[in-house]
Amino acid sequence: MNTSTLSTLIRALLRWWWLIVVAVALGVGVGFFVRTEQPDIYASKATVLIGQDVREGNFSGPNYSLVQAYSVLVRRATVLQPVIDDLALNLAPEALNEMMEVSINFQASLLEITVLDTLPERAALIANRIAQELVNQSRGTAVSEDQAFVAAQLADIQQQITQLQQRDRELQAEASTLTSAFELTQNLAEREQIRKAVQDLRKMYTDLSQTTGSTRGQVTLFELAVPSFWPVASNRTLDLVIAGAAGGALAIITIVFITFFDDRLQWSEAEGATVLGQPVLGPIGIVPASKLPLYMVTMPGSVEAEALRQLRSKIMIQTEGGHPRSVTITSYDSGDGKTLTTANLALAFAQSGLRTLVIDGDMRKGDLHELFRLPNVRGLSDLLAAKEPLEQALPRCLLDTGYEGLTLMTCGRDTADPAGLLSKPRFAALVHLLIQQFDILLMDSVPTIGGHDAVFLAEASDGVVIVVRAGRTTQSQLKRTLANLQSSPDINIMGVAFNRVRLQVTSKYSSGYYYRSPGRVSAERINRDLRSPRRGGLALRASVIKDRSGERLYSLAAAAARLGVRERTVKTWISSGYLPARRGLLRAWVRERDIDALLANLPVQEALAVEPGRADETLQPASVTPNGAHALPEQLREQRAALLDYVTRPPQGQDE
Repeated sequence: MNTSTLSTLIRALLRWWWLIVVAVALGVGVGFFVRTEQPDIYASKATVLIGQDVREGNFSGPNYSLVQAYSVLVRRATVLQPVIDDLALNLAPEALNEMMEVSINFQASLLEITVLDTLPERAALIANRIAQELVNQSRGTAVSEDQAFVAAQLADIQQQITQLQQRDRELQAEASTLTSAFELTQNLAEREQIRKAVQDLRKMYTDLSQTTGSTRGQVTLFELAVPSFWPVASNRTLDLVIAGAAGGALAIITIVFITFFDDRLQWSEAEGATVLGQPVLGPIGIVPASKLPLYMVTMPGSVEAEALRQLRSKIMIQTEGGHPRSVTITSYDSGDGKTLTTANLALAFAQSGLRTLVIDGDMRKGDLHELFRLPNVRGLSDLLAAKEPLEQALPRCLLDTGYEGLTLMTCGRDTADPAGLLSKPRFAALVHLLIQQFDILLMDSVPTIGGHDAVFLAEASDGVVIVVRAGRTTQSQLKRTLANLQSSPDINIMGVAFNRVRLQVTSKYSSGYYYRSPGRVSAERINRDLRSPRRGGLALRASVIKDRSGERLYSLAAAAARLGVRERTVKTWISSGYLPARRGLLRAWVRERDIDALLANLPVQEALAVEPGRADETLQPASVTPNGAHALPEQLREQRAALLDYVTRPPQGQDE
């Protein structure tokens, strides 16, 4: 596993940590339920001594064959059926055999009979009764079946000895004909192995044949079984740990499968990240439904709005020689967030001071006008289908959105062939005309799955941004979108933007270091308290109150909001005497006149010095028109044009 694969797996495990926790908890829960439904199992063990006479102290050493033989005999019905009848067990010999475990200690010639049962007393009773029955049958003379088994074993051993001896004679006869030293060596080695095997078989035959002469003292009850009240299957903690580990392992396997076999696109914060060879422009956050659709207005200070501003900045630097004048926004399928992104991105451009036109290029199912609460009477389709010149028809198709610097062109009435309208030269002429009147055009396109409309829109623009939905859009879908757009050599793909990314859990976009922390008192609350200030008292929640003389007093938080500083800065100014304050019963207050005096005494530079003959006049203060009105809006427009010209101008000493 290489480093990139391992890092991908680690990121996936960190992203899906909750699934591992849920799987472990589910495994523990299921294991606990299953374990509580199963009865406890108890074990009791009785031990018998094979082939020794304990009373006479006759320990002649281990008898492997005899112990092995009785380990087989104890499981036969001839031993188990009397036990079942005597104890009135409602079992078949096969069932009792499954409840019994037989182990052999060859060194001490011991046979251990263990019985498992749900009752400890009954387990001990059955184990003792089986051991006793084995002892009783071994002492009787009517154990013909067992004697037959021993006789069969002896006959088998004798047959093996005969076969080995026959093979030895063949090897002896073969040795007289061999001439090769290697073959003679092999012959001698095989004859030596045969002789050793014959010796072992003869010893086994002697030991086993001794059991046929006398049955007295061959099986002796060595140790009785006693009830054990500690269940052998009662380690519930271990069971739960195993169940939880199994659940966690299943979750990890699922995560690995999702990571390496699921081709849905996932957002990554890696610098310089690309997807299918295209640069990743950035994320688009998940916005609460209450803040939709125009969240650049409803939540301008949020991380989602800041992420969209960063997307705007990356789009601005995509075109060499100046910022792009027209951009198409598209996606693979509906529901990826293309239209919502276009509307809010247009607001972001307008808020930066650029004259922005947003065009609803989706003449099939466009609804961009509904986001701005505007009707769709005349729009793009009507403009392209009209016979009159563009200059005459255009003004009737431009709608004021109510937001400064932002104009909307709706999709227009339904048309049977929207792709045909977009492919005509009239559309290219329209874009050229609009570029002369606006600083930037944003065109909301049809999803690429819906036809070739996006290709015609992208050809007429400086670049196209593809919106994908994180966790939904697949790599194969993005490949089809890229193939559709790359079918035209005139299309510039700026990059991919990931929609519906949880920005609050990312370190880059949720960091508060580069944001001014909002005060504890909002401007709306201060204005509300200014309109109806409370009089004296504790006023624990008020930001502005009136004292007995009618003078308005600000809380420290309200004073900080009024001065545009942090509350701790206000406290520092008060402690140093820079800002006077009055101590109340529970809170400190700042008089409004003291705040006004501080603001009035701020040092202000009234004019900027400009060197004579300097070509850059954008640094001069706002001029005044002959009628006395300030020309600030026009001057700001000139400043913006000069700044754009400056940042796009090649460095001195280089070719244009």
